[in-house]
Amino acid sequence: METAPAPLQHLLISASAGSGKTWQLVRRHLHLLALGVSPEDIAAMTFTRKAAGEFFNRILRQLAELAVKPGAAADYFKDCSPPLAHEADFPGVLRRVTRRMHRLRLGTLDSFFASVTTCFPLELGLGSTARVMDEKETELAARAALASLLEKLHREENAASMSQLMEAHKQATFGAEEKSADESLMDLTRKWLALWEESSGSNDSLRGWGDVSLPGMSAPLTPVSDLIAKVRAHFIPPEKGAALLDETLAEALETVPCLSLPKRVRELLAKLAEVWDDLPAGRAVIVWNRARLELSTQAGKALRELAEGIIARELHGRARRTRGIARIIGLYAEEYAAQVRQRGRLSFADVQRLLARAAVEKSPWLGGGGDLWFRLDARHAHWMLDEFQDTSRKQWQIVSNLVDEVIQDHGGRRSFFAVGDPKQSIYLWREAEPGLFDDILALYPARAGGGLHQMPLSMSWRSAQPVLGMVNRVFGSRTLIEELLPAGCMDGFAFQAHEAAKKDLAGHAALLSTPVVEKGAEQEALAGAAAGLLRRVDPLGRGLTCAILTRQNKEAAALAETLRALTGMDIVCEAETRPCTDNAATLALLSLLSLAAHPGDTAALEHLRMTPLWPLIESGGEGWRLTALKTLALVQARGFAGFMEEWTPRLRAYLPELDAFHLRRLGQMADIAAEYDAGEGRCVDGFLRFAREYPMRARGPARSIQVMTIHAAKGLEFDLVIHMAHDARSMRHVRDDKLLACRGQGAVRWVLEAPPRACGRLVPELDSLLQEAEKRAAFEALCRLYVAMTRAIHGLYIIAKPAPKKGESVNEGRLLRETLGSTPPRGHAQEYVIEWETGDPDWFMRRQPAAKPAVAATPPPAAPLGRLLRETQPIPRRRTPSGEETFRVKGSVLFSPGREPGRRLGTLVHELLAGVEWRPDLRALESRWLSQGLLTPDDLAGGADAVAKEALRQARAVLAAPECAAAFTAPSPHAIVWRERSFDLITEGGWVSGTFDRVLIDRDSAGRPLSAWIVDYKTDDISDDAKLESKCQGYAPQIALYRQAIARLAGLPEEKVRASLLFTRLLKLV
Repeated sequence: METAPAPLQHLLISASAGSGKTWQLVRRHLHLLALGVSPEDIAAMTFTRKAAGEFFNRILRQLAELAVKPGAAADYFKDCSPPLAHEADFPGVLRRVTRRMHRLRLGTLDSFFASVTTCFPLELGLGSTARVMDEKETELAARAALASLLEKLHREENAASMSQLMEAHKQATFGAEEKSADESLMDLTRKWLALWEESSGSNDSLRGWGDVSLPGMSAPLTPVSDLIAKVRAHFIPPEKGAALLDETLAEALETVPCLSLPKRVRELLAKLAEVWDDLPAGRAVIVWNRARLELSTQAGKALRELAEGIIARELHGRARRTRGIARIIGLYAEEYAAQVRQRGRLSFADVQRLLARAAVEKSPWLGGGGDLWFRLDARHAHWMLDEFQDTSRKQWQIVSNLVDEVIQDHGGRRSFFAVGDPKQSIYLWREAEPGLFDDILALYPARAGGGLHQMPLSMSWRSAQPVLGMVNRVFGSRTLIEELLPAGCMDGFAFQAHEAAKKDLAGHAALLSTPVVEKGAEQEALAGAAAGLLRRVDPLGRGLTCAILTRQNKEAAALAETLRALTGMDIVCEAETRPCTDNAATLALLSLLSLAAHPGDTAALEHLRMTPLWPLIESGGEGWRLTALKTLALVQARGFAGFMEEWTPRLRAYLPELDAFHLRRLGQMADIAAEYDAGEGRCVDGFLRFAREYPMRARGPARSIQVMTIHAAKGLEFDLVIHMAHDARSMRHVRDDKLLACRGQGAVRWVLEAPPRACGRLVPELDSLLQEAEKRAAFEALCRLYVAMTRAIHGLYIIAKPAPKKGESVNEGRLLRETLGSTPPRGHAQEYVIEWETGDPDWFMRRQPAAKPAVAATPPPAAPLGRLLRETQPIPRRRTPSGEETFRVKGSVLFSPGREPGRRLGTLVHELLAGVEWRPDLRALESRWLSQGLLTPDDLAGGADAVAKEALRQARAVLAAPECAAAFTAPSPHAIVWRERSFDLITEGGWVSGTFDRVLIDRDSAGRPLSAWIVDYKTDDISDDAKLESKCQGYAPQIALYRQAIARLAGLPEEKVRASLLFTRLLKLV
């Protein structure tokens, strides 16, 4: 391994927005290459594939520039240590990098962890067939596991388990936003499976979830009416306060646990929290209806008991919901482990958990000093991490052993380099931990010749000074911010005043608010303010890039549509959208498909009745049922792309008023349908789920105004930025479904759904957890605001609702008003009021309007990409042998509840027989099935899983039956067998795609094929010879396609290829 000639400094760079973080990362990488370090000795990792790709592109571009301009290297590396001893051969470095691209470790942390798992499965206790799923496959596996669980519970003769699940679901979702049962179950498992697997708690099956011993939770609950009567008896306010007392006690009586606390109840709990310890001692003084009242001992005790009663009910309700969530997660976790993990499929979360455990376990293979980490440590001498603020504790736990070896190596031949910005930590909900900055600096204190050195960067190469002036004024007010938000919320924020590197850059920054409007018209006013600003600046006419930032995707989509209507400008929503569910045309087609698959779907039927398509669906009096049957037949014959090709022209002819947006969405749905056809088959329910959840991120033309979320804007810059700061929620707001986890001694002791803050203040054990949650929420909100404000180059405009007359929670609008103060307005537009500003309000006038190119005629709207490709490069019609069957399954059978076990049985029988090469030793084969995760020990012992039991019975019977022996016996010493071999080939008849169950290929001594025998497994339930004959005739076209395919693939005449159907229930080869 080539090494650097002198020690390298270990660096942690805290780079503010626009200060050149990526530039520093690229330069460090090139500096190592220029020092002679081999490219594969550098491990450079970031957090997204897109960022990794951009990083690699910048490395190649900069290397190419240095290769053609060797004199530029001295200036580029002028302050790097150690300095280059001689002029580096950059053309040679570029050749070396490009030739070794396949060996570079330049990617994401997830891809690195996945490669470790793939390379060391045995050391990590995995089977040799273990593999890591991508995000899409992980989502599908999770849904399949949930479906399998529900199916298993439904099959049980004793309905107790299903009833328990439904009751747990009611408990877990009581008071929550209404969703379908499967959607809410999927949400729960997606959110909390990782926390469940981290939990230890008590030894019971609920792992301590909802098992919280807090004050008031063990005592019997006193009726609220009794507590209210006691208050009325001892607390008698002055006459002016009597109405307030009546209102407060009425709301207390109507309070329902797990729903929002009524306003007066929140106010009462807040008042009592301030004098909590004084209430039973007769020393409490509270403000009641603007008057100070001294409470007697009896009045204080009565009010405290009422508060304790409300809190106890709330905690009991939250604990009940938490236990409901635990029961659901527990059942799901068992099924997921059996269906996914035990079959060797791992998600990225599984991989991280596995490696994190390996990093701390003390064993010869896995411990921190074990062979696994020693072998990993030898692979890379230099470690580089991008976006370090987004690293989680678990991820750091995995790489910390490797980094520790690098930093503690006093030979100076290795290095650690990380860049990030704690102020841009907007992924705390993904367990990112910006506090790692301070932690590792404390762990490796900088010293001469060693340790970890810190380099802060606050000089902005992006923004004009007025933009930075607004940023400095807001975030430089730490004392004021911590008075408004939880104390300590800026710990780790590490803000330093920003300075513009380009002093002559013109700019303007302002806080705007809308005029006061009636309730319900606020969103319209906000959009009007943004539209007025766009008309004044005219960014497209002046060639300026422009972004409008919002919090959520759904806000972005609605705002883009409104602004297009108000301004007539080219405004594109860059947020992630669902193109099949955000418009009327495709929603109607989805309902038609749902009705075709499930004629009893009354919701789909009623939806179609309300659309303009209903007369078309009624088919001129033939009835919607006939249309549904024709639709199902169309899908079975031509797939979902064929369905779109049939119905899109019908919609265009019947509804000529369809605008360009709806036509574009129909084209996109056609492309989505073609994608599904290519990989998933003809399942209507599967396509409906696929289409409804299909994400698409719109990319507008370069000359367009982009509406996007703050998260999507991170890493980007624009001449003009408009930030919609209209969220009324407090910046300290903790998500309503947040689970609080009490940790101790490295494990989770108990878990409880977060109660309202007003309750937490009165329970010390909860108060500390809620304070920490609020502090973290406020920190993330500050980071979001910082990212939004630092995207602008010239113009930064923040639009808020007008300041309310009464006090408000500390949302973005109030924080900005408090920190900015006010400046005398220089006038205002009709659509907005300027509350604060700095810089040149006419900065954009320096950019002259761009001349519009002459256009002879308006071109017709572009056809969807999928259609253009199909017209210019026709795709062969894809045929699958299994789709050539001449018989059809009735819809009532195809979608019946009993159909799914049959599908699973067929799949499992195929998987079991795929493990058989030639006639095996059954005991050895069963051991192999266990190691592959196809079966469990319980299955082999005749366990409760009826499908696994039947599949095992059929597989054993087939292998033992003399009638089937020939299919598992080698015809000659030179024969080979293909098992579950997928194939794709183009023939004159089109594109043929499928999978052979089993093919025996006899060969001569030179390995040339002599003949082939196709054996296709069938698990059909057949009762007599007549039905057997009918089935064989139905499968004939499928077998014909198989024979054609194997003849092409093996290079044999078709007469040398024979085929048989092996019916596993009948033990017959036909």
